[in-house]
Parts: sequence; structure tokens; C-alpha cells
Amino acid sequence: MTSAYNGPVRRLIHRFHLPSTGLRCRRFCAIALVIVAALNVGCREKETVDVASVFRVRLISSGSEGQLWIRQGDAVLSRLKAEFGTDVLRVDAESIERRREILRSLGFEGVDFVLCAGPGFERPLLAEAPHHPLTAYLVEPGTVVAPNVAVLEFLPGGAAYVGGVAAALVGGSQVGILTGDGGPWLGAIEAGFVDGFKSRYFSGTVVEGEGVEGVMEMVDAGVTVALYAATVAKEAVMVAAQEAGLRLITVGSQSGDWDPDVVVAAISIDLPESVSRISRDVLDGAFQARLYAFDLGSGVVDLEVGETMLDELGPEGRLRLEDARAAVTAGLVELEQMGL
Repeated sequence: MTSAYNGPVRRLIHRFHLPSTGLRCRRFCAIALVIVAALNVGCREKETVDVASVFRVRLISSGSEGQLWIRQGDAVLSRLKAEFGTDVLRVDAESIERRREILRSLGFEGVDFVLCAGPGFERPLLAEAPHHPLTAYLVEPGTVVAPNVAVLEFLPGGAAYVGGVAAALVGGSQVGILTGDGGPWLGAIEAGFVDGFKSRYFSGTVVEGEGVEGVMEMVDAGVTVALYAATVAKEAVMVAAQEAGLRLITVGSQSGDWDPDVVVAAISIDLPESVSRISRDVLDGAFQARLYAFDLGSGVVDLEVGETMLDELGPEGRLRLEDARAAVTAGLVELEQMGL
């Protein structure tokens, strides 16, 4: 008998000093061949599974996605690649027709997870997602339109509340709110900030303004700390605040772009962390067509307090700030929660 497995079988026969002929030998040879063949097939199947199990994620940008995705989108893909060995790719799709075309193509390719960043994905997803039930889709912003489509949302009201407490602790009975460009969810941030401030100074004063003029009005009124409620900080406003000595609590991950003596705290959102958690659900088979919402207690949304404000708060002020954070995460504070 000639076979690719003759060598290993003969070595086994020799090792156990079995005769090379007779029924005993034939039975042993048959068993050995089955074992070796099974081992070989098992190895080949494992190789195939390893190749097929590569986690494939695609990020589709609508062209009008918010600053969160613009600033952190690449970091999301880098995080997934480092954490899960993910095959990642970012694609731009500025028209509804292009979005539907890409969604259809990715579905037929069997991509595991598709991130839809920006408005205008509901109609394309409604048309394509049901045809590709093995692909998971995450949209931000949006609505659930199919059993395999989930929505990502962030609830920053709690972090804004803690920011209002911090402003009261270092700024006294007067604080400011500088309004700027952004979505309707900025109203929830402003409301949370005021609630936090009022928890310390119920009869305190909130001075509102906009732009460089607003900065000047606040300084003239004696305000030393203000919330800058804008998704993108305007340089002229930031420069005016720096020159006037007005300290700001900003929205988003822009605090590192400015002097820490000006931006003393920031309401931050860790987009890579949120997408990583949902990706784990996809990998574990636990992904659901639901709202994935992250608030202050999630560890994704937070108030980052800079060293300048921490020094001014002192030990007692820091304890008060942690008490406020604990009250929010424990659900003891009622907040106006509008997601972004």
C-alpha cells in the first residue's frame, strides 16, 4: 500500500514492534490512518476558520457627520484594529444613492459590522439592511429601522451637571453660558449645567451671551467661569476669553487644543470606547437592534477637569465635585437628557 501517511504509520509500527503483516497490523494501520487523516483535516479546518474569522468593519461617512466622528473616526478604526485585529476601512458617501450602493456591496461581501456616521442613513438602511441579516449596522444619529440596525447615542447632561457644580465651586454665585453652533442636544447640556450650578447657588445668576461680545458682557458682569456650548470652538471667541481672563468649560474633545488656563474643563465623549464595546457584542453574538446610549456613569461620557481647576477647587472642592458625580451616576439627579 502506498500513501502519504505510510511514513508516520510505519514509524508507529516500528515504535510498538508490531508485525508488518496480518490482521493485527491491518487494524492498527487503519486506525492510525484515520487518526492522522483527522489531524490533517482538523489543521486545515482550523486554518480556514482563522481566515474566515477576521472581524471586518467598515465606516461610512455621510459627508456631514458631526465633529465627534471627524475628530475621532480614525481613532475608532485604529482602536478596533489594535484590540480585535480588525480589517478596517473608511468610505465616504455623500449622496443617498451612494450610501445605498455601498451598503448593498458591503452586505454581499459579508462584512461583519458597518458604522454609519452622520445623518441620512435611515432610508438606505431600510432598503438594504433586511437583505443582509448577518451584517450588524450601527448608525449615529438615526433610528432603528431593521432587526440588525442599532443606534448610538450619547447623553451628556450628567457631565454638564457636574460641570455646573464645578463652575459654582470656583466661580461663585455668577456663571456664564456662551452659546455657539451645534445641534439641539446643546440645549440639554446648557440645562444640565444650569441645574448643577443652581444646586450650589439656587438664586445665583446665569449670564448668557454669544461670540466675542458675549465674552465681554460676561467679564463686565463679573463672571469668571462660563460654559462654551458649541461643538466647534471659534478661535476669535477663545482668544477673547484668554485675553479677558474668562475660564471656559467646553464641549467635546477640543480642550487639548487650547491653553489649559482658558479651557479648565471639558465635557468629553470617548467614541472609540463606545464603538469597541458594541463591537464586542457583535463578536460575542450579543448585538441587538436597540439604542446603545452612554451617559456619565458609562465611562464613555465624562467631565474632564484640568489641573488649573483642580488646583483652584482644592481638596474640599474636589470632594464636593465627586459627591455631585456620584449623585448623578446613582440616578439621584433628574436631568433633561437629549442625546447627540
